[in-house]
Amino acid sequence: MRRTFFGHLFLGMAGWLILCDTGDVPGVDDNNLPDDKTGWVSIFNGVDLDGWLQAGEGRWYVAQGELVGESLSDRTPGFLCTREHFLDFELYLEFFPEEESATGIFFRSATDGKDIMGWQAVLATAPDDTSGILETYGRGWMETLPPGQKLCPVPGTWNKLHLKVKKNGVKVWLNGKRMISLKDDRIEKGRGVIALQVCRGSRGKIKYRHIRIKTFDK
Repeated sequence: MRRTFFGHLFLGMAGWLILCDTGDVPGVDDNNLPDDKTGWVSIFNGVDLDGWLQAGEGRWYVAQGELVGESLSDRTPGFLCTREHFLDFELYLEFFPEEESATGIFFRSATDGKDIMGWQAVLATAPDDTSGILETYGRGWMETLPPGQKLCPVPGTWNKLHLKVKKNGVKVWLNGKRMISLKDDRIEKGRGVIALQVCRGSRGKIKYRHIRIKTFDK
């Protein structure tokens, strides 16, 4: 089964510790947008899926210079994974959910070409299951905003996502507002890819553009 493939990937990751950064208040507008002159590079060429690997049950293609994902199943999500592994980095992208839908941005995650295991920033247009970090095939929801403080992407328009992963820290901004700040020892030990997700049963397409990354020196 898929769990057998994933089972060995996190051996030795004992001593789990989740520390919420109490100095970071959700909703604060403290986001610094990427500057092409400071090390940001594109990981989507606007032409094809070169550098990416499809997994799960979804359809991924390029149209008019934009990356498009569609859900094909009510049971299984679709993923588009980088072939390259990234450890410490900042990721910036813009995404356009045509209708009410959900996406996830995975980081330091492992894929067998069919499924994926790891952590994701969950972004849903409905406020019930969004604004959090979820560990897939692991501990489940690790951090999420309480009701009334959820930050949701807006369907029918371009939304901006900024993700920073460095050592044991993860920060997520949505449309310039800080959504999540989390520190976790197990995340620090994780290794793997970045992946985009179209959640199962999502309606309409989700388009992505301006996918850029800046890596940190080891």
